[in-house]
Amino acid sequence: MADSRRPFLTSRMATMFDHAAPPRRMRRRVFLGSSTAAVVALLSIATGNTSANAASSSIPVPPGFDASNYPAINDFAGGTRQVPSQLPAADLDPISRAGRQLEDSFPASYSGYYQSADLSYTVLFVGGGDSTVQQAATKAFAQIPSQLVAAGFSPAAAKAGAPVVNFGSAKFPLKQLDTVADSIRPQTKLKGLWGVGIDIINNQVVIHTDGSDAGTTAVAEISGKNPDGIFQVATGPLPTPTSGRHADSAPWNGGDGIYGWGNSEECTSGFGMHNVSTGHKYLLTDGHCHPDYFYNYDWVANTYGSLMGVTVTGSDPMETSASGAQVVDAQALDPGAGGSSCISWGAVSVPPSSLVRYYITGYNQPSQGLGILSEGAHGYEKSGSVSELNLSFPETYNGKTLYATNLFSVAGGSTVQGDSGGPMIQPSPFGPLAAGIVWGSATRSGQTYTIGTMINAVRFISQADPNVSSNGTNC
Repeated sequence: MADSRRPFLTSRMATMFDHAAPPRRMRRRVFLGSSTAAVVALLSIATGNTSANAASSSIPVPPGFDASNYPAINDFAGGTRQVPSQLPAADLDPISRAGRQLEDSFPASYSGYYQSADLSYTVLFVGGGDSTVQQAATKAFAQIPSQLVAAGFSPAAAKAGAPVVNFGSAKFPLKQLDTVADSIRPQTKLKGLWGVGIDIINNQVVIHTDGSDAGTTAVAEISGKNPDGIFQVATGPLPTPTSGRHADSAPWNGGDGIYGWGNSEECTSGFGMHNVSTGHKYLLTDGHCHPDYFYNYDWVANTYGSLMGVTVTGSDPMETSASGAQVVDAQALDPGAGGSSCISWGAVSVPPSSLVRYYITGYNQPSQGLGILSEGAHGYEKSGSVSELNLSFPETYNGKTLYATNLFSVAGGSTVQGDSGGPMIQPSPFGPLAAGIVWGSATRSGQTYTIGTMINAVRFISQADPNVSSNGTNC
């Protein structure tokens, strides 16, 4: 819930009432795509009343539910927008838009940008770039602060001034990396290959293989048709979805534990959002959490608490898309009159620990190289650095094989069961920015990774922006 007090060391309010509760939680095993490796779906499931094909119109309706109190419940009755292979520039955040401007102006030399621990940006050009392209990059990034408030960021975000920009050298332009990656994505249907992404820092396309002989053969065939050095091969099993902050009160925060009434699945609330046209407030979570009525739940007392949000009809592309479609794994929840805040829980944030709050000031496509904080209702806060962008791979949902897109990976701090949908926060010179929501976890060469869905893609399909703080300390 939002308040005007300091962001830390605040108390939380429990609003619980008794109701018939599932007797226990269990883990469900699922198989994703055609991979031979069994993976555990990391969402917590309470045994009890379930629905095989959940939709807000078919799952059980909680006693006393009054749809008139949830005005946004039909905002997406016609479904969400189909996400293109590249989002339009107008739908990007101001920081990513500066990069797109450089990519469009210098397609043969611009190679992307990444961030360092000191929050500076390093812009890459083939061969390092000449004075013309470097001046253009400096100008593009200098314009960012003036564009932040116009894009709906907190006024506090623009006070930091223009970010520091450095320059680096690369071999391949970003256009070429994108073109090669897009040509390979359909081949992830081949046995042994499960994903493709982009590594900006190392200036390479990442091919993900399960390590089988078939995967090795496929990589060799693909490599022989493309320039030397353009590929990086990553070996490991298909990622698993991580499908708390358990006694919050309205307006609801990101990082809350949310518990489905009809499917009995447990996930985590993502950022508070608002429709840019109607002003309706939403909460985010993952689409693979299934449409439902989501509550607080006290696993010690075995009681449901307050109704936190109801799936907005048609907001979940996992439900509305046909097998084979490219999707963004996210859905919008209507929190009703209680609304959603601009806050995400941080650290552990479960009494007696300190209750850490992050007041979101804006949003940004995650930048490779910089740290990301992933917030989950059970794994709490995990930190790591962005290692790969524009990742995609197959995902099985209700018997359909879909292709999850617009994903990114964060090295270190694997999330756990029940963390799906949680906020992923990027520190920046402009305050804590919404970068994405937790999808799941992966293992690569013995290292754990958190997989997230990038915020710009979520904004695009839902036509909604994250709620932001008015001054960095309240909503």
